[in-house]
Amino acid sequence: MKSTPRIRDRQGCCYELPAQTIPDEPTHPKFVLVHGRVRGWRGCIDHARPEMPSVDHVYDAMRDEYWNREAYDQRFPVHPLRTHSHNAVAHHPLTFNHFGPWGEQRS
Repeated sequence: MKSTPRIRDRQGCCYELPAQTIPDEPTHPKFVLVHGRVRGWRGCIDHARPEMPSVDHVYDAMRDEYWNREAYDQRFPVHPLRTHSHNAVAHHPLTFNHFGPWGEQRS
């Protein structure tokens, strides 16, 4: 996945950045977008992360870092709500007119 280094203020962009990046990755159609909830020091927050399940890698767009999924889940325990395919990520922003979440049940 291409990094997005030109963006300086990434706070609050965890839905937008992956939704814009994943469709531009035709060489990696196995990337999926996971929408979920993560417990942070401010309580639970919505979060989205692209991952490639076949190689256990996660790209954290907020930090512009690649992680091993196990290490990422230990550091940022995400409760997944829904996984979206490469094709869905290409179409959902147009269908819903926003970058997410797309139909997940909020807790």
